Amino acid sequence: MATADWREQWDRAAEAEGNRYDAMPVANLIRNIRAGRIGRYYSIWYSLAKRSSLTDVGWTLFNVLESRAPYLVRYHCAAALITLLDGINVKPVELSASRFPLSENLARVGHAVEMEIGSPTSAAQLSTIARLRFAIGQTIRRIAPGKDYDGA
Repeated sequence: MATADWREQWDRAAEAEGNRYDAMPVANLIRNIRAGRIGRYYSIWYSLAKRSSLTDVGWTLFNVLESRAPYLVRYHCAAALITLLDGINVKPVELSASRFPLSENLARVGHAVEMEIGSPTSAAQLSTIARLRFAIGQTIRRIAPGKDYDGA
């Protein structure tokens, strides 16, 4: 298959996937992400960024960035979070590629999310974090109730 043919097929499939996600309620997109069902073409992140709010998905997106998800998943997730987080001067690659100081960058973005929407210390938010991390196969880090989440 020629490169141009492969690219055209990819673009058509990504557009079709994006159209399916755009037709879904935002709540379903969030449930899919939390369950690790994110599609093949990364369009779920852009559909969510167009139609959701930082309050609704900020910590879910941040937890994907902290996960062991593959690089491209974290990259596109970072693009969605940056879209929703006004005033942050960071590029998606700086939140997903190991050649950058990821811990520092994630801590800075985590702090910005916390300043905008508060910390994820409620039982419901912690349960969501646990489900997300289980879906992607990562050990759950304990966050003590009543403690501020510092992104580290």
